Amino acid sequence: MPLNSDTSLKAQEFLIARLRATPPWQKLEQASEMTNSCAAFCLAGIRAREPLLAEEGVRLEFARLHLGSALAAKVYGSKKEL
Repeated sequence: MPLNSDTSLKAQEFLIARLRATPPWQKLEQASEMTNSCAAFCLAGIRAREPLLAEEGVRLEFARLHLGSALAAKVYGSKKEL
């Protein structure tokens, strides 16, 4: 049975075979690229919601969203409001 309802069993088997054949270094590279893309989307979202926020404020908001308020405050201190 396919893992996704919109994917045929043949396509799923092909994808799994390709994933198994992918070398570990390439999987790590892909994961790193996806992480960077997610961060870029998050930063763009913060900038869109808060267009007047300075770049430092954007980075602090990203830290608050990514780490949580308590950990971000420990890491960055009480810079502005986390």
